[in-house]
Amino acid sequence: MSEKKPPALNIYRENAEMLIKLSEQDIGAVMKAAFLYYLYEEEAKELSPIQALVYSCLKSGLDRSAEKYRENCEKKRLAIAKRWEDERKKE
Repeated sequence: MSEKKPPALNIYRENAEMLIKLSEQDIGAVMKAAFLYYLYEEEAKELSPIQALVYSCLKSGLDRSAEKYRENCEKKRLAIAKRWEDERKKE
């Protein structure tokens, strides 16, 4: 998840439904792992099997959000370039 990152960390509904079924200690461990991945691209370490399962779902969602964000940035970049190209042709 390098390059451009979304300015916010999104938690999808299906992930939230999994998280609320965990103990507070498990939620803390999973969220800390997700934050470390989002901020520093660090992979989770020392998670229990259930924590690792929920983390993998969160990580997948983070990757999905990052990809959508990069695609949106590229789409906007191309639109801006086209606009300025059209402006130059008018001159």
